[in-house]
Amino acid sequence: MAIKWQIEKRNIDELKGYEKNPRKFTDKGLKDLKKSLENCGDANIITINKDNTVLGGHARLTVMKQLGYKEVDVKVPDRLLNDKECQEIVIRLNANTAGEWDFEKLEADFDTEELEDWGLDVDFAIEEEIQNHEGGVSLNDKFITSPFSVLNAKLGEWQARKKAWLQKGIKSEIGRGKFYDAIGKLQRMRDNATDNMIKNSVTAETSIFDPVLCEVAYTWFSKENDFIIDPFAGGSVRGIVASELQRNYLGLELREEQVKANIENAEEICTNNIPTWKIGDSNKTLDTVENNKFDMCLSCPPYADLEVYSDDKDDLSNMPYDKFIETYQSIIKKLYDKLKQNTFVVWVIGEVRNKKGNYYNFVGDTIKCFLNAGFNYYNEIILETMLGTAMLRANKTFQSGRKVVKVHQNVLVFVKGDGKQAAKRLGDVEVKELNIEDIKDFTE
Repeated sequence: MAIKWQIEKRNIDELKGYEKNPRKFTDKGLKDLKKSLENCGDANIITINKDNTVLGGHARLTVMKQLGYKEVDVKVPDRLLNDKECQEIVIRLNANTAGEWDFEKLEADFDTEELEDWGLDVDFAIEEEIQNHEGGVSLNDKFITSPFSVLNAKLGEWQARKKAWLQKGIKSEIGRGKFYDAIGKLQRMRDNATDNMIKNSVTAETSIFDPVLCEVAYTWFSKENDFIIDPFAGGSVRGIVASELQRNYLGLELREEQVKANIENAEEICTNNIPTWKIGDSNKTLDTVENNKFDMCLSCPPYADLEVYSDDKDDLSNMPYDKFIETYQSIIKKLYDKLKQNTFVVWVIGEVRNKKGNYYNFVGDTIKCFLNAGFNYYNEIILETMLGTAMLRANKTFQSGRKVVKVHQNVLVFVKGDGKQAAKRLGDVEVKELNIEDIKDFTE
């Protein structure tokens, strides 16, 4: 039977709070509510159970007591409500109040499925908690992006930060041939555009490394003045971002033209902690690098033969998969010796299909290579990437072979030694402030 309500008056001292109320008050929320009551009076009515337990209006009751109210209007049910009915009413009435969710109480006293039935979007509530975390400092403010196992590069904040990095003049596609030069121009056109029509119509898909992912990796797993090694350097972005974050970077790169382009790009941007690149095959060049010197590794190896970068016989992208894995394992074992104890490796990869359309299990093979080399497998992260032409390709790809279009990368984190000791060495995460403009354009 539906509950019937009536409005009555109560002495304010007779009212008591609901002990399972899952909303916490914020100072700002109470201040704003107080101003509203002073200017507009009591436009809303406190909802109570028959026994004077407040179900909706805890913040209002607190402020009204501060303002000296003696008697208040209340909404009262026609019968004493049971605990389950009280819980539902509390959730429904407190979705938009001067506070934030107390997740410990929600978890202890409420059923998640019932919360959703009662109209509380749990995921949305969690996002709200993130924004209110620690007195208004969000996880994004503290860590660039929330340190979850899924990172979303499609978010407006991520794209705005990427734009801020690219505006520094990073040209990571230079040195990778005419195709990448053209793609890079398209990408910069899109990222620097202020016209939404241009941003939505210009699509560039390339393996150019995301500078925000680079920033996140360095910020989370290294500290200022650390020495970074990158055995598959590719373009300039990881070196330049390292320099801007006051890290010392050494990148190993097979192609001379790429190293030359990287150095020229770095000279245009970097003023301190100038990045260094060495020309040569990592499997050989690592033998010339000092052992136990480096504090962190960030790299993105060739995805087997997905992209062929050169016709050099030592280029991994030219090798059949079994030979590729053999050489790949050798490089990872040598990398282990170059790193200090209690240091992190961030390895960005993706699955690759063979000529029959089946996956090689490159991610699994990579994990095996690191474990065989002596590393510990520490974090698994998925990076959701921009859709690009995925929407155009999905219909044909799925219809013809039931293959889903891949729109993510795998970010694997390994540790040499003990992860807790490595984190202790790094101390608190320090985020560099960037001049992020036009964030509204990305979030509309």
